[in-house]
Amino acid sequence: MDLSANRGFQKVFFSVTCECGTAALLSVEISHDKTVDEVKDALPSLVGRLEGQARSFRDMTCDIHRRMRMGPGEGR
Repeated sequence: MDLSANRGFQKVFFSVTCECGTAALLSVEISHDKTVDEVKDALPSLVGRLEGQARSFRDMTCDIHRRMRMGPGEGR
């Protein structure tokens, strides 16, 4: 299944969860044109971005997570 919005890229997914039960789906895209060595060289940067996204999610309150689960316009 091609879930990438960009043709020619492979999307890799990771999840992060909160004790309130909310889960976020994080992802990175890697061009099919990249060599294994190029991907290895980029790994520290990719991991850093994923860690930053996970940190941002964990820094949100459970109330914000609840609103994310409910979607726009719900719970007003």
